[in-house]
Amino acid sequence: MTEENLNNCISEIASRYNIDGRITAVKKIGSGHINDTFKVDFASGAGVNSYVFQRVNDFVFSNPEIIMNNIKKVSDYISEKFGDDSPEASMILGFENTSDGSNYVSAPEGFWRVSKYIDAGTYDMITDGKVLYNTGFAFGRFQDILSGFDANTLEETIPDFHNTKKRTEVFFSGVEKDELGRCDSCRAEIDFFEKHRKDFSRLVELHECGILPYRVTHNDTKFNNILIDKVTGKPICVLDLDTVMPGLAAYDFGDAVRGGTNNTAEDETDLSKVGINFEYYEQFTRGFITASKNFLTVSEKDSMALAAVTIAYELASRFLLDYITGDKYFRISHEGHNLERARCQIRLCENMLSCYDKMCGIVDKYYN
Repeated sequence: MTEENLNNCISEIASRYNIDGRITAVKKIGSGHINDTFKVDFASGAGVNSYVFQRVNDFVFSNPEIIMNNIKKVSDYISEKFGDDSPEASMILGFENTSDGSNYVSAPEGFWRVSKYIDAGTYDMITDGKVLYNTGFAFGRFQDILSGFDANTLEETIPDFHNTKKRTEVFFSGVEKDELGRCDSCRAEIDFFEKHRKDFSRLVELHECGILPYRVTHNDTKFNNILIDKVTGKPICVLDLDTVMPGLAAYDFGDAVRGGTNNTAEDETDLSKVGINFEYYEQFTRGFITASKNFLTVSEKDSMALAAVTIAYELASRFLLDYITGDKYFRISHEGHNLERARCQIRLCENMLSCYDKMCGIVDKYYN
């Protein structure tokens, strides 16, 4: 799309939202590879207002209406319960409504959505204890704000996303076929999944028997999905609600712990470096549990550490299956990259299992 066509398209989309002013600048922002995201400035008599216009990749997200409907339900609930100008409403970055009340526009040029632009920072990794605490608090507060919402009214945007029982079945189906003959190079790793397949089905089974309820979960709790004030280090809001759907509260905790409190990157080949950094873990846990303990049941609290190990196991199985079946899902930079990733996550699992009681104790410390 040419610059002129892009500006015309954005101008047309803006008219659906009744945004005042004339466009003075359009700048592509973000490092994502899926959606096209632009910061757009509008000048009017009241000054300059900035918005984020995002064109959703409807090839990757084949049913974007479902995603936006989930987000609208969650946003409407917060507005009705707490008010549009409440701190609770500002904690979650929702999308603007068009003049007809929709939170998206489907146009010939694509599927678009608009949010207010916030001048703040994000972190891929965090080493500052205060910011780790604040990040944990933000994700815990997200769940706390939505703890009264009936999660079962949301649709699953990724069915069985954290269903480790089903993911394990799919994994061993791929191992059995071994169409590329790669299983001989990873027998020790396959044995690990066979040894622990029942251990990491426990969360699914605890939900199935009614012990762990479904909550509204974010399901992508990377640290860069929190906007952080550049001066104070405090969280401004939670970003990227595309994967908001029903899930277990512990999934969000576990995913963040797995990705953000490991000593090293998730494809580290020197496995001696892999393991939980307990300084990071404690600060994040302190924030998350402090913000969420008012609604968490004892059983949910007890599932937190298990979720961290379970999510690492799940991701390891996905990496290894992708290696076995030809590296079709995760982008690789060299031959064997997904095998290296799987080995790293398996080592992280083993490390967390070895200090599991300590992980549980830190959760208990801030829950009690």
